[in-house]
Amino acid sequence: MSCTEILYIGEISRDGYNKVTEICNEHRDSYSKVVFVLGTSGGDPHAGFRIARALQHYSDDGFTLVVPQYCKSAGTLIAIGASDIVIANCGELGPLDVQIQKSTELFERSSGLDLPQAIDALQQQVITSFRNSLVSASMGGRLSTRIAADIATNLTVGIFSPIFAQIDPIRLGESQRANYIGYEYGKRLSEKSKNLKPDALNKLIGSYPAHSFVIDRKEAKELFHKVRELNQDEYNVIKALPFDLDYMIQMNSGENPVVVVLPFSESKENEKTSESNYNAESGNTTISSAEGLRGSSDEQTATVE
Repeated sequence: MSCTEILYIGEISRDGYNKVTEICNEHRDSYSKVVFVLGTSGGDPHAGFRIARALQHYSDDGFTLVVPQYCKSAGTLIAIGASDIVIANCGELGPLDVQIQKSTELFERSSGLDLPQAIDALQQQVITSFRNSLVSASMGGRLSTRIAADIATNLTVGIFSPIFAQIDPIRLGESQRANYIGYEYGKRLSEKSKNLKPDALNKLIGSYPAHSFVIDRKEAKELFHKVRELNQDEYNVIKALPFDLDYMIQMNSGENPVVVVLPFSESKENEKTSESNYNAESGNTTISSAEGLRGSSDEQTATVE
């Protein structure tokens, strides 16, 4: 048996997970490995975990993740589950800090690291402020160390108490739980894939300064054991796609991603066919050639969404 190649474009969601499992079930007898081409700006970490688990389950030899462009946030979680990762020259992963809904904004999210990092920064400022105040009050030897410490304490408390009073303990708990979710899912996926280097999970969650930070192929090699660039067959199929991947990722930013089967080099017979078979019941589109994908891309986008 050979492999099945799946293209996934859009938000990581439960709907996408259902489509991936339907494709895997339909083609179960024809492959032992899945090549998963992923373009996403992120999404639901729970759905990302389920997608990666499903691909691990359906791939006897593990699954290969191909990253032609963006593969951020929950997409990086899926990357942890892959046995090997293929990143194009324009491809990039991102940090794994889980995004949580802002309490004051309807459609905006913030990193689960924002509040813990803010508290860490405040704690450093408290220590620095107390030390400077203590030294200033003690200079000249006119005040005892005890009196100087009391003065420094009162000054520091007076400055920082109003700031710390604004921290919502419930929100802090949400942030810590969000990061714990990413850690526990990543640990479970890594136990199966064995592609993540030691301490790389902690680095993905907490060591990058921004959620949008670019993890290119060179950086990814410091995190994962097996990372390479596209081979010629993979490059040809990505190049033959009838749309701009960046545009498609942005257009399919809702919860209904495009999930289709690609040919790559699995079967020369299939490459001669340009049929596009649509399963109206499942919502999946099976493309038997790059030309077929080109000819029906508009219809696929409209139908699958």
